[in-house]
Amino acid sequence: MKSSSIHVRLTQDDKNRIMDKSIKARMNLSVYVISAALNKNIAVIDGLPELLLQIAKIGNNINQIARVANSNSNVSDENVTQVKAALKEIDNKLSKFIKGMN
Repeated sequence: MKSSSIHVRLTQDDKNRIMDKSIKARMNLSVYVISAALNKNIAVIDGLPELLLQIAKIGNNINQIARVANSNSNVSDENVTQVKAALKEIDNKLSKFIKGMN
């Protein structure tokens, strides 16, 4: 349980910048300030929700193809090509994402 507090004086501009950063990090102000002060990594990942949504859609497409393959025991070259393309798209998006983090 947190029972201690620290009071800090800062300019309104600094306060606004810290608050904006905590919002971008999706952290409440206290957690953000403590994490920053203790040199903990704070990852702000732009576009993550969109990336996860796209990957989920691609996964859904792959599952649909797998269901067809399992029910018919017959996978066409087109199905295999679609799966390969979907996996390549996932790989490309994750690679861009990872490069953006570094």
